Amino acid sequence: MKTVEFLIGGVSIQVLEPSGQRSDSSGQFPRNFGMVNDTLYRGSWPNAEQLNRMGNKLGLKTVVTLHSKYGEEPRKLALLRSQLPAGMRHYDLEVQSASSFIVAAQTVIGLEGPTYIHCSAGANRTGKTVLIAQILLDCNCGRVVTQPRLQQYLSQALEFGFDHEKSYKRVLEEALEILLLEGKIILAQ
Repeated sequence: MKTVEFLIGGVSIQVLEPSGQRSDSSGQFPRNFGMVNDTLYRGSWPNAEQLNRMGNKLGLKTVVTLHSKYGEEPRKLALLRSQLPAGMRHYDLEVQSASSFIVAAQTVIGLEGPTYIHCSAGANRTGKTVLIAQILLDCNCGRVVTQPRLQQYLSQALEFGFDHEKSYKRVLEEALEILLLEGKIILAQ
């Protein structure tokens, strides 16, 4: 296995690259579906049947769609909204810069859960937002995220298909540097 290097505040964080990406070939849940914690789930764009199943089986109350500044197709968003089971809320958040991912993560953890967070593939935008949300949730519980914990979160993002070869990685590193400066992450120098 090869390692992936993340540079955060001048510190190199090495994470093993997983051999394969998660998948749910049954179609019961969206691709890249996963449980982050008791009230937060993540994955790719859901269809109507999957939304209903998550509402019934998981008690899902909120769906968050992450999109770039170019946005998702308006028809696709309108269709998703029309397919939401009664009582389920939807939020559409634009994420592009490091600070917008932090704001999105803060928004997600402040919503009434259980919450399902997704982008088109459930890998890059979702991966960054979930990783930052995990750090913020740790901080809300009085824990400071140390290097081993950060490595665990980065490893999970890679396992769900985060593309460390593209510009997504740099935006994530910038967001993590902001959290480092705020004292939410402590790294060994």
